[in-house]
Amino acid sequence: MSASGTNVYYARLYGNPLDSTSGDEPMQSSQATISSGGIIPLQPNARQAVEVQGSSGQVDTNTVTPIPDGVQDKQEVVLVGVSDIAPVNVKDGGNISINGDCLLSANRSIALVWNGTVSKWVATGRS
Repeated sequence: MSASGTNVYYARLYGNPLDSTSGDEPMQSSQATISSGGIIPLQPNARQAVEVQGSSGQVDTNTVTPIPDGVQDKQEVVLVGVSDIAPVNVKDGGNISINGDCLLSANRSIALVWNGTVSKWVATGRS
């Protein structure tokens, strides 16, 4: 809140994904079924969304490397749960810093950015 009592909001704006001159890469998407102790696979894209579900019931990701290391600083990924029956529990720790585990059931998501300085995925938001 500012001194005048009004709320101040900040947002990161991306260029037009259809405009190749904007300098921003469009969001790529993929799907993954994760086994218990598994790793959520990523594409080598700067921006991507990955729909995830467990292979059989709720599964926990690997605790050392739940997501492969980023390929470039500020790489972005949004993980989106697609199943209430087989959610994916993204474990906090290893190369991911998300302030506690995150259970991705249907329509739940977490947005992450790769911080190359500390070699960790850092949460920027979750639902």
